Amino acid sequence: MLATSSHFTTEGCPEKRRVTAWKDLLAHFSLSSDLEDGAGLRASARWIVSPQGVSFLRISASPQELSGSSRSGVDGIWLGLHLEGRARLRANGAETPIAPGDIAYGSFDICGDSDFRQFLVKVPRAALDTRLVSLSTLPNGCISGTGGCPYVFAGMLGSIAQTIDKLEPEELRPIEVALTELLATCILSQGSGGLPSATSTQRAMLNRICQLIEARLGAEDLGPDSVAEAEGVSPRYVHKLFENAGQSFAQYLRSRRLERCRAELVHRLYAHLSITEICFRWGFNDSSHFSHAFREQYGMSPRDYRKAMRARQEPEPLGPPGEALSR
Repeated sequence: MLATSSHFTTEGCPEKRRVTAWKDLLAHFSLSSDLEDGAGLRASARWIVSPQGVSFLRISASPQELSGSSRSGVDGIWLGLHLEGRARLRANGAETPIAPGDIAYGSFDICGDSDFRQFLVKVPRAALDTRLVSLSTLPNGCISGTGGCPYVFAGMLGSIAQTIDKLEPEELRPIEVALTELLATCILSQGSGGLPSATSTQRAMLNRICQLIEARLGAEDLGPDSVAEAEGVSPRYVHKLFENAGQSFAQYLRSRRLERCRAELVHRLYAHLSITEICFRWGFNDSSHFSHAFREQYGMSPRDYRKAMRARQEPEPLGPPGEALSR
């Protein structure tokens, strides 16, 4: 099992074992390489896994082809931010050159034609299900980071890539929230991943409503009526949008509030707050109801979850790069 955060380089391996060691590392992240011969192979990686299970992996490598797992749409989604070098993206039966700042998503092959650097992020399915992004209908694609929200998203990913060796898992909690929001916005704005039979206007409206909900999650009066008034539509229309996405407004609101509570239950910044104080911060007005809803969504009580996650936060000693593969 890999450490939560560590690094690897082929320079730490005998040449005859470099390909095997490199492929073993990639396999831990559901990635593969087409390399067969280790002669001339130069590769290194740094990674960190967030508390929510988001994997961040920065790769520097000599020419090769990297492939994401075909299970990407089942257990999560791969993102690939191209950082440097000549490379092509192979997806949906076509090949296109990719430039620094472009973000590939879904199941894809990255063909490095020169030494290249890539920042790969695996976002678990659970992190996107609560944002109405349907991975079962999400095609493979590429987001051009040249303007608008994709430019901001690419900049954020690039910043994480630059500082990955300095980040602690605890510091990734706010990054998880921002990453999920930006990813959902970029994907939904392209007409992918949600409401497959909806019009572009309906998708845009649902995305705006979801963003409004995120901004007002702690408000006691947050509901379909207040959201409808803010967006200039009828409450019935709001309900219909969520029903078409596979859940009710109330279910969506509850899941988002639970997610914020979950994040604060294990964040050191909020360690002084009681479970009741945290649930009231995010719009719940009954601690018993909150505990029942939390257990239903996460499989354990808030108290047990907090205790279990604190136990996992104990730092794991890291050994030399070559030992990371056996952990």
